[in-house]
Amino acid sequence: MSPTFLLPPCRGQMAFSFCERRWDDNGRLVVPLISLRQGSLPDLLIHTLADFRWDCSREEAGMDWITADALCAGYAAVRWAVRKLPEKTQKMMGIDPKLKDKPNWRSHYRLFVMSAKDAGRLLFNKCDDLYKIVVKYVGLPPGVEVLRRD
Repeated sequence: MSPTFLLPPCRGQMAFSFCERRWDDNGRLVVPLISLRQGSLPDLLIHTLADFRWDCSREEAGMDWITADALCAGYAAVRWAVRKLPEKTQKMMGIDPKLKDKPNWRSHYRLFVMSAKDAGRLLFNKCDDLYKIVVKYVGLPPGVEVLRRD
């Protein structure tokens, strides 16, 4: 399912997403047609898509989202597994222990999207456990093979 993109004829620096999960609605992304700052529109779109995926995952998982078979639960499980590692190691994995799951998810989703044609190599090199979760729930472009540690 892909969301409906709404492009109002305006200038702006903020986008948002919402996903009312009903049988006839795939969600919506509202992005300004013209960005106020040059080069910020791709970042704006990546952050909005990251929020959309996270919110849809939480919505579909329901009340017990932490135990569900969903993207948000898998991501939280990896974060929980690395919580006892030194802070320096967590930073090398791209995890900021001071932030909650959603802001950390944005940075990892950005790494994945920026290298999706290369099988998500940027995220794979940062944290292969998170890479496995993202590939399972988000997927790779057609014809791209999943990376593996040998």
